[in-house]
Amino acid sequence: MNEEIKAQEIPDETINKLDPKEGDESDIDELLAIQEKLASVQEESEQRLVAWQRARADYENLKKRSQQEVAERSMLATATVLLTLLPVVDDFERALESDKEQDPLAWVDGVQLIQKKLFHLLEQVGLQPIAAEGQAFDPKFHEAIGKGNGREGYVVTQVLKGYLLGQRVLRPSQVIVGNGDDDSSAEGMDQTAGQD
Repeated sequence: MNEEIKAQEIPDETINKLDPKEGDESDIDELLAIQEKLASVQEESEQRLVAWQRARADYENLKKRSQQEVAERSMLATATVLLTLLPVVDDFERALESDKEQDPLAWVDGVQLIQKKLFHLLEQVGLQPIAAEGQAFDPKFHEAIGKGNGREGYVVTQVLKGYLLGQRVLRPSQVIVGNGDDDSSAEGMDQTAGQD
């Protein structure tokens, strides 16, 4: 009687799974299908990993190649500028080797010609001086290093010339900016004060 009660309590599905005739073959087929699928997924995963590693290596190589190309372009640009300036260096060497005592005025004229040649070459590569003296103070182009008598907000004196390379400030002009005390107006005030 206990056996009958136990058989009634166990569902039919469970009995079929426990039945060695029918359950084993379907479980084996299901297990084989799962193993096949797992092997397929593992193979696909390995292929993707290899592809990702290859793509990463390609990216690293591209990055290194790009850095090398930038360095080479920079070196080439520097070499081009230096080749342009070498004739000026040669001229300075010749000037320094010459006898400046024999004809000092000719020597000074020669050095001035070399300076003009240098500025001409620098202009060819895009260097331009920044206008400063008498101009309104502009912090984009001027660096105030002091104040002096003169029109307020305007450059009174340029201490060090500034330069643009194209549209970019290479070095700002160092300037003295007017503080609003104008010498001529101060003298005028003194003269009008004496007339009272």
